[in-house]
Amino acid sequence: MTSENAQAGVVFELVGARYENCSLLVIANETFSAWGKIFGGDAMTLAVVDRLGHRCDACRKTGTTPRMRL
Repeated sequence: MTSENAQAGVVFELVGARYENCSLLVIANETFSAWGKIFGGDAMTLAVVDRLGHRCDACRKTGTTPRMRL
């Protein structure tokens, strides 16, 4: 198992455990379309994005944040 697959597996387990049971807030600096490159682009990555995208409200923040001003 590659490092990307292991990372995707951890995220999949977290999302799967909380899926349709309670809220989950995900903050990322990459779009869902870029997650395939990050996590190896296998079926597990697609399943994670599918579950996160089902019943979600996606917000996009542009501009600077207080952390970027440091």
